[in-house]
Amino acid sequence: MMRNMRLYLGGAAAVSETRTGPQLSLLGVTAGAFDGPEANLLGLNFGADLLRPALKLPLAGRVGLRDKSLKK
Repeated sequence: MMRNMRLYLGGAAAVSETRTGPQLSLLGVTAGAFDGPEANLLGLNFGADLLRPALKLPLAGRVGLRDKSLKK
């Protein structure tokens, strides 16, 4: 089904890079179901992780609570 959605939306919908769920990408802004929102500005990625509260910052990486695996 995801393959059909990707074709319908012109490549804007896909499976996230972490393979945890779907994501939508438009004009440098990406929103993933489990990865949270991210923005790409001049090649630098800024974002927020909503499931495991943290900020994603260029050069600093992920800043926030301890990162635990979603799989147990």
